[in-house]
Amino acid sequence: MYASDGVVYCTADVDALVAAQPEVEWTELRQVGKGRRLPLAVLRPKPEETPTPA
Repeated sequence: MYASDGVVYCTADVDALVAAQPEVEWTELRQVGKGRRLPLAVLRPKPEETPTPA
């Protein structure tokens, strides 16, 4: 068994991310070398829509 300090995601989580972010160059990201910072680190999450009170 291996210990990990990072978050573990299942394949379905990753597949959903790819579908939700079509503007990202996933092929390019997969080529980032081990230990290198991903360009995604600079992205900010989309603000969640808050319903307007009626």
